[in-house]
Amino acid sequence: MREIKFRAWLKDWKRMVYTSPPASGGDSGYGGDHIKYIDFWDNSLFSHHSNYWFNHPDQENLEDKDACILMQYTGLKDKNGVEIFDGDVVRIEKFRNAEKHEGLHHWTEVNIVRYIPPEFLMICLKTSDSTKTAMHESFKNVNSYRDTIEIIGNIYENPELLEVKP
Repeated sequence: MREIKFRAWLKDWKRMVYTSPPASGGDSGYGGDHIKYIDFWDNSLFSHHSNYWFNHPDQENLEDKDACILMQYTGLKDKNGVEIFDGDVVRIEKFRNAEKHEGLHHWTEVNIVRYIPPEFLMICLKTSDSTKTAMHESFKNVNSYRDTIEIIGNIYENPELLEVKP
């Protein structure tokens, strides 16, 4: 069973806060603030410094000044030991035996990790394989390339990663 953790993007501060300091040892959020507790009954998040409101992931266009976007931990870590959350952008090196060619077929993908109930999905933004098109796959399939997955940012702090260039 996976560990249940959350992080939140604080829209007004443009900062990420975690339920505990991130495994990477980085700042846990605005001024060292972190999530104290989450009240799912009235969609509120309480930190040591302030209170925030959140909506469900499909309602991220909040206008409230104290709004936040809540993201869940996948239960997995990347190749550097960094916890992977909903909203992370990951680079994956994939390999497959090529039947028509000798040796291994190799390509790189850049994916967004999203929680779409009832599971986490990886939505492909870019691929170096010209035979593949953008697609999505279940996060359950990550075990076959677990040693090559690397977080390169997230959709809130690094929106430039979402730009798909031809």
